[in-house]
Amino acid sequence: MKLETQVSASTKVNKVSHKSNVTIDWTGMTDDDLQALAQRSIIIRKQNADRLAGVIPEERYVLKAADFKIGARVARVGQTPEQMLASLSEEDRAKLIAKFLTS
Repeated sequence: MKLETQVSASTKVNKVSHKSNVTIDWTGMTDDDLQALAQRSIIIRKQNADRLAGVIPEERYVLKAADFKIGARVARVGQTPEQMLASLSEEDRAKLIAKFLTS
């Protein structure tokens, strides 16, 4: 199976965003290989979210792979509700409160 994706990335060469069409050839990849690749991606995404939020992860925790599907909005894993609310802008907090007051 081959899948073409358009990507955009800026380079250190000229700091201008360049678009490329990338085709990934999945030939030779087993289900175990794909799962290991997805696992690495999920863990990196979780670690980046923790770093941005200033969260120290627990010694043991469970992540649901389905929460990391492309297009899925991932909750800030490891954050308390207070930390999540604190990360919202004042306007977004007000909208959220108003939404639940009118429900």
